[in-house]
Amino acid sequence: LTEMPGTVIPSGATPTLLIGPSSFSGKAVCNTYHFQLEAREDGSWWFPFQEHTVMYCGDEESAFEKAYWSALRRARVIQREGDTLVMKDGSGHVLLRFRRQ
Repeated sequence: LTEMPGTVIPSGATPTLLIGPSSFSGKAVCNTYHFQLEAREDGSWWFPFQEHTVMYCGDEESAFEKAYWSALRRARVIQREGDTLVMKDGSGHVLLRFRRQ
């Protein structure tokens, strides 16, 4: 994760995103997550199933994780731009930006 507009990424945190054919998963700060993906006819995404571990990892980190998972759930457009993956809401606002590693 390289950008999450309006949210400070905690120092030392390296949130990850792994995308599969029908799901994505990764690690936020100290908790892992898994979301099932379903494409809709209008080209947007829907997440019928989501889960994550629930470990306390500090106030700042826990607040970040909550905001991160919220941004993932609100994503409706996923675009690849070179070595960058951008997730946007239905209005086209950038929610998350990841760089391929």
